[in-house]
Amino acid sequence: MARPRVAPEPGRDPRARPLDRSGTGRDASRGLRAVVGAGDPCPEASGPGLSDLLARCRFPEERAPLTCAVSGGADSLALLVLAVSAGCRVTAVHVDHGLRPDSASEAEVVASAAARFGAGFRSERVEVDRGPNLE
Repeated sequence: MARPRVAPEPGRDPRARPLDRSGTGRDASRGLRAVVGAGDPCPEASGPGLSDLLARCRFPEERAPLTCAVSGGADSLALLVLAVSAGCRVTAVHVDHGLRPDSASEAEVVASAAARFGAGFRSERVEVDRGPNLE
């Protein structure tokens, strides 16, 4: 019997790896290391390619306030690093929805990253009713 074909999620490259929907959470700290390298992250994140990435971004002018939603995953941590590197006054906001067992530790990862890179931090805890189409 053939497996049903799953359509890619809207806005996702169909060649990208599938999202982790296992419900086990993720090691959010891996995301930060992936952004700045395997060593200890530092405020002077300036690895090869950072200036190339910044050239492709459109951030507000330097010193402009900017709020970034940061989940703790590699993509949103990269956004945090790039926004700070662009000179914006960044506030990282994490929403702890409590759906995964590690959601509180993800907030800690974001708080630590925000402090490390000189950004502000705010965390919001929300209650989400479980049901169909939760995501």
